[in-house]
Amino acid sequence: MPTICIVFYYLIATAWSVFQYYAGRTYGLFIIDSTDHKLKISSTKEILWLGASSRDRKWAYGFQHGAFYFICTFSGFVSLNIAYLMWCENYNWENLSTVFVLLCIYSVVGISGGLPRILFLGKWPG
Repeated sequence: MPTICIVFYYLIATAWSVFQYYAGRTYGLFIIDSTDHKLKISSTKEILWLGASSRDRKWAYGFQHGAFYFICTFSGFVSLNIAYLMWCENYNWENLSTVFVLLCIYSVVGISGGLPRILFLGKWPG
């Protein structure tokens, strides 16, 4: 891949990842706004969390979700680039075919924005 193409590739990857950051931030703020804050207090962290101001909770939860979505999306672009580089090289495909297929699946799921949603399945507290 020529140098100019890889620069445009990562510019597009960054732009799409920033969009996914915004989507994740919005989703995180939706979650914090829609949850009931009358939780069972079982640790010091929960006391500190409940004692924080609403603005601090929203900033922390929105930033955390946004950063998670950004990292998942950008890693999908990186895995697609690694799969492309593997395709261009002359590797022994008997040993690396599974890795190549997994990189392609990971890139599709990561770039489409499905990876953070898949990783969140079953992870809700309570």
